[in-house]
Amino acid sequence: MVNQLLDLKSSAKVNLTLDVVGRRPDGYHILESIFYEVPIFDTIAIAITDNNMVDVQCVTKSPNESIPNGEKNIAYVSAKRFLDTIGDTSHGVSIGILKNIPSQAGLGGGSSNSACVLKALNRMFDYPLTNAELIKLGASIGADVPFFIMGGTVYATGIGDVLTPLKPLPKLNMVIAKGTDGISTPQAYRQIDQLSNVKHINNTLVLSAIENQDIVTLSKCCGNVFEQITLPQSITDIKNSMLKANALCSVMTGSGSAVFGIFETPKLARECFNALNVPTKFLI
Repeated sequence: MVNQLLDLKSSAKVNLTLDVVGRRPDGYHILESIFYEVPIFDTIAIAITDNNMVDVQCVTKSPNESIPNGEKNIAYVSAKRFLDTIGDTSHGVSIGILKNIPSQAGLGGGSSNSACVLKALNRMFDYPLTNAELIKLGASIGADVPFFIMGGTVYATGIGDVLTPLKPLPKLNMVIAKGTDGISTPQAYRQIDQLSNVKHINNTLVLSAIENQDIVTLSKCCGNVFEQITLPQSITDIKNSMLKANALCSVMTGSGSAVFGIFETPKLARECFNALNVPTKFLI
């Protein structure tokens, strides 16, 4: 058993595409989405304890971010579920998280933390769960968790738990930005449920572009069904600023409120990054 792991990197994601195509009887929405892992990281430290308790302490880099500690943190839920699944009642887990991925952004920070904790604990307890079992456990915690267990570029269907790995993409020249507004995921899904005449995303075109490594076509076909709900003005402003800066596309990720833009060259991406006047931005 490994008793401690430090400086674990918990990455973010963007949805190159995101469509809601149905809803299950249990309330979960049926998705079609292309996930793309991006190098924006939270940092996590985990230690195994002998006190049969789970403790989570979370520190944010931004004074405007408020992430819960303890039982309300998804990392707590993940550690408890893992210990319950393997039937370990004699150990506890201490988790420290330094947050860099903004919340309510559609970047998957919480789901990424969950996956990072599950993978780390599986390693620390000498791999009692197969990868398939770990993905199933992750799906019971959150719809995006299975993707972060797998990583890379993935076509996700079902509730996000049916994952098809895709050909790795070359590095995308990308800028990710978030204004002061956040979007509640449950509220966003409620608005989606109320829409009529939804314009769905053509994932087939994007899948073909990925297979052909055609970044220009890929960019022009990216889309997010959640852009059809009522959005904060800051999202529209960021999208317009990126397009004005010659982005090939500018698309909201997840249920919001971060926006990514893809550019033909690193120079154009950097110029856009420098010009954006927003509190949170990343040059990928």
